[in-house]
Amino acid sequence: MRWAGDWRRGAGVATVGLVWAGLIAYGRGRAGLPGLSLAFAGFVVPAALLGLLCMLRRTGRDAAGYGLALLVTAGLFVRSQLRADALAPPLEEWAIAVGGLGGIAIVALLLTRGVKAPPQKGAMLAASLLTLSCLCAPFTKYSRDEPSDDRLPGALFESGAILNEVLPVPPELRIVLVDQIHPGAHGYGHDVFVFAGTAGAPRDRLVEQLTAHYTAQGWPLAPDPDTPRTFRTGCRPVRGLVSWDDHCLMIQLVEGRTIINGAPELPGTVNVFIA
Repeated sequence: MRWAGDWRRGAGVATVGLVWAGLIAYGRGRAGLPGLSLAFAGFVVPAALLGLLCMLRRTGRDAAGYGLALLVTAGLFVRSQLRADALAPPLEEWAIAVGGLGGIAIVALLLTRGVKAPPQKGAMLAASLLTLSCLCAPFTKYSRDEPSDDRLPGALFESGAILNEVLPVPPELRIVLVDQIHPGAHGYGHDVFVFAGTAGAPRDRLVEQLTAHYTAQGWPLAPDPDTPRTFRTGCRPVRGLVSWDDHCLMIQLVEGRTIINGAPELPGTVNVFIA
């Protein structure tokens, strides 16, 4: 199999460049997106596409098939990360979907076309790495985010909040602290964003500003059913290729200690939790 001068070499270079450029742009547009998530997607997605490329021939038919694979990859990204009706799930969802489909396609081509040249051996390596990555990622997440009921599916569809979910910040307020606390021995924990005023407004006024702002942003805030004097709570769905556990935003109404152990206690500020 000759690679010099054919479309596959240019397609491989372009694939890696486009995937990484897209991920960098997406990361800049979603404040707080974990670098580990970007790195995982930046490894798995190119590996899937390059592994598939190793199995293709120089024919126009295979070139069209690769173009279709790129369209499917882009379509999965839009469906996973850019839904207008919900918050975006972790970027790993898209990467695992592409990696899984890519691994299946590579294995299918290996079975039908065989291993005859070094590129096919590269495809076998890519398929092995994809399988390992896509299997290890969910179990790594479970071991880190074990739910209190110890049921395996529970932790796999929990996700942490990112800074982008509380942006834009309401006028005359600013975020002075971002943290994550774990009230119990298990579970993903609570992401907490501590807000302070910039114009000397009293704390009660800050609470009302936050409530009005995030209600307008789509969080259906209302007195918490269990602690109506302590929190206003509203939940939004997290959906991509599958449905994840909702994210619930809670505005702390009272100053000082709450039922959430480890919560920040900065005078004159308002804690906003997402769990």
